[in-house]
Amino acid sequence: MGKTKALTEGAIMLALYMILFLMTLYIPLLGSLTLFALSLPFVVFSSRRGWKSGLVLFGAAVIFTMLFGSILALPSTFLFGLGGIVIGYLYKINRSKFEILAAGSIVYILILLVIYAIITTFLKINPVEEAQRAIEQSINMSREMMESLGQTINEAQLEQLQQALEFASLLMPTVIVFVGVFLTFITQLLSSKILSRLGLQVEKWPPFRSIQLPRSLIWYYLIAMVAMMFPLEQDSMMFLAIFNLFHILQLLMILQGLSFIFYYCYHKNLSKGIPITILILSFLLPFLLYLVRLIGIIDLGFNLRSRVESKK
Repeated sequence: MGKTKALTEGAIMLALYMILFLMTLYIPLLGSLTLFALSLPFVVFSSRRGWKSGLVLFGAAVIFTMLFGSILALPSTFLFGLGGIVIGYLYKINRSKFEILAAGSIVYILILLVIYAIITTFLKINPVEEAQRAIEQSINMSREMMESLGQTINEAQLEQLQQALEFASLLMPTVIVFVGVFLTFITQLLSSKILSRLGLQVEKWPPFRSIQLPRSLIWYYLIAMVAMMFPLEQDSMMFLAIFNLFHILQLLMILQGLSFIFYYCYHKNLSKGIPITILILSFLLPFLLYLVRLIGIIDLGFNLRSRVESKK
C-alpha cells in the first residue's frame, strides 16, 4: 500500500514537473515565472519520501525531458532536480533555514559550474563572449544609424560601455555564486509555504533586521581590498580570484548595511516604509549603495547595534 501511494505521488510530481517544464520552455513570459517553480516537485517529493525516491523521480524527469524537450534542455532538469532533492531532504531531516540555504547554494553553484564547463569545453560556446558579441553588434548598428542620420556619437560613453562589458566578463564567478544563492532562497521561499500546508514543520525565516554576518568577514574584506591594489595580470587566476572575492564581500557588506538600517528603524520605532524606501533607492542610486556598504563595514567593525541597544 505504501509503495503504491509513493508511486502515485511520484507520478503526480513528475506530471507537475513536466507541465512546469513545458510552460517554461514554450511560453516565454509565463515561463520566466514558472522557471523558479521547477524545483518544487523535487523538494516536496524528497521532503516526504527521502533522497533515494527523489533520485528516482529525477531519473524519470531526465527521460521525459529528452522525450518532450531536447538534450539542450537537460541542464535545467539537472539544476532544479538535484538542487530540489538536496533542499527537500534537508527539510525532511529538520535542518535550519540557514543550513538549507548554505547547502542548497553550494549544490546550485556546483551544478552551474559543471554546466558552464560543459558548454564552454564540449560545445565550444562561451556565454559571456556571445553576450559581449551581441552587445557590440548592437552598439555598431546604433553607431551606423546615428552616423547615417548625421548625429554625433559620444565616444566617451561608448568607451565606458566597452569597459563595463569587460568588467562583466571578469565577474562571471560572482554571478554564478549570486545566482546559486538566489535560486536557493527563492526555492525555500516557495517550498516552505507548500510544505507547511502539507503538515511539515518548517522553520520560519528570522527578521531581516536580525541578520548579522561573522565579524571575521571585515578582515577578509580589508585583505581583499589591499590585494586589489597590487598590480596583477588581468588574465591571471590570482587576479580573477581576488577580483571576484572582493566583489562578493562587497555584496555581503551591503547586506550587512541594509540589515542594520532595518534594525535601527525597528528599535527607533520608525515607519517600516523608511528602510524599504532606502532599500529600493539603494539599487537605483549608486552613491546611496556606497553609503549602505560603508554602514555595513562600520557595523561589522565597531558593532553599531550594541550602541543602538545601549541608547534605547
